[in-house]
Amino acid sequence: MRILSKRNVIIGAILIVIFVLGAWKLSRPAPTQITTAKVERGKLVQSIEPSGTIKTKSEINLNFDATGRIATINIKVGDIVKAGQMLAKLDTKNLDSSVMQASADLAKAKGNLAAYEAGSTPETIAQYEADVQKAEANLLKAQVDLANLKAGLAQTYKNAYENQITILQGALAPMETAMTDIDSVLGVESTSANDTFDKAITSLDNSSFYYSQAKVDFQIARTKINDSKTATNALNAQSNYADIENAGTKIKSALDAVATSLNSSWTVLDKLDTLNSSHNLSAATVTAKKTTLDTNKAAVTTKKTATLAGEQSIASAKLNYGQESGASGSSQVAQYEASVKIYEAALAGAQATLAIKKAPPREVDLQSYKAAVSSAQAALFAANANRGKAIIYAPVDGVITKKNNEVGETTSAATPVLIMIDNTDWQNEVEVNISEADISKIRNIIASNSGKPQSAKVVLDALGPEQSFYAEIVEIDPAQTVISDVVYYRAKLKILGKYKNDGTVNMVLTKENLQAIKPGMTASVTIYTDERDNVLMIPERAVIVKDGKKIARVLTDKKTNKIEEKEVVTGLRGNEGMIEIISGLNEGEEVVTFIKN
Repeated sequence: MRILSKRNVIIGAILIVIFVLGAWKLSRPAPTQITTAKVERGKLVQSIEPSGTIKTKSEINLNFDATGRIATINIKVGDIVKAGQMLAKLDTKNLDSSVMQASADLAKAKGNLAAYEAGSTPETIAQYEADVQKAEANLLKAQVDLANLKAGLAQTYKNAYENQITILQGALAPMETAMTDIDSVLGVESTSANDTFDKAITSLDNSSFYYSQAKVDFQIARTKINDSKTATNALNAQSNYADIENAGTKIKSALDAVATSLNSSWTVLDKLDTLNSSHNLSAATVTAKKTTLDTNKAAVTTKKTATLAGEQSIASAKLNYGQESGASGSSQVAQYEASVKIYEAALAGAQATLAIKKAPPREVDLQSYKAAVSSAQAALFAANANRGKAIIYAPVDGVITKKNNEVGETTSAATPVLIMIDNTDWQNEVEVNISEADISKIRNIIASNSGKPQSAKVVLDALGPEQSFYAEIVEIDPAQTVISDVVYYRAKLKILGKYKNDGTVNMVLTKENLQAIKPGMTASVTIYTDERDNVLMIPERAVIVKDGKKIARVLTDKKTNKIEEKEVVTGLRGNEGMIEIISGLNEGEEVVTFIKN
């Protein structure tokens, strides 16, 4: 019984130990799972992958040389046409009328020639005397109109400058108001003006550059305001126009400087810590002051707009009065002066014609009438030529690829009626649509300006991935293209070479290399927007933002999962989720990409 009892005790003790160990293990928290990646050094590439289509190099837009309603279209899309073939025609009723008028003018010129050869009748002489009187009246009216115009424009010219003086002097008060409100935040000119914000600003100044930059902007604005005051307050109605323009330049500069100072002071307010009770500063106080600065900015912007409008009024007055170099030919004065000269010439012509009519026929005068006949013949020829502009002929042999209009529609100079291609040419251009999110990654497309062309790889779906071509961007449309409510920018790439199997490019590209490429083929394009050699890189997901700083968590002890946070400076965002590390990490370190507790 003792042996059995002792055995039972031992078994019971063992069971108790097992139970305790099991309970401890169940209550123990699961180990933290950490995923890491090493800091690597290598080449980081950034690219975008828009899709595109092959465009024909010799796509020809066909349009009428005149606008009008389409009467006839003799072809359809896909038709093969020959050079010189008539493709479309406008409604030529008005052009036909012009031809008829020119024909009538020619008949009249011939009749005048015959009448001159026969000699002038008293009735004819009376008619030309009336023409002289009419020409004299027209000339007198044109001379009076010119004199009135000069007087009016001279006053307008003067008024524009006088109005600008009022505008410039009116800009000084809002700038001073803005400077006073700014100083109530910064305390530059009056150290007691910013008592409300002093503690918070002192704390901000110790940790950032915002306050120091705001003071610099304030001093710049003050200098420019003082400079503009000197120039503007000296202005009056008798001031030299050059002095007024100089004051305008200084006012604009001062307004811009005040706007910059307002923005930097607003930023200081935005960065103040209102949660720190020791600052004695409420968020409502900061918000109210921001609103004051916003009001100042609106007032400064209004004065800047008024100043620019005043300058535009001066520019318009200069143009109309012919004061700007090279503008007199398009000014109203020049137009009226031209009218006077025209009427002077008309009067001289009428007087000369009357003298000729009264004089007996001469051979030299006879030649003039013959010249009039020739001129009328030329006008008839021009009318027929204009009617010819209402017809589209095929310039080369080719194929019609698009028809933008139908019979009965009115043409537009901006949109071609027909588009054709020269079916003997070969293709080497790709057109892609780049999203607004990616367009900023594209460098200057002109290689001579950027130092390096924007390269790309082009794979045509029809030819398969085994063939890839080297291309460079040659053109980017500055205007947006909206597709399904998404903004894109159209870019054109030129195929210049073909990739070899080893990844190098054969830049010797012949016509035969591209014989298989057809217009409209779908192209998968990879545009290499940037690359960095021999740089440190990590997965972008390993970078977190903490307290406004970019942080990478470095695993320093795998056994204990000890992590050290390091502030990093990042650079290029590359492909496959990688990002460049400019500073903060060393090659080979392991950074945490994921933590699961």
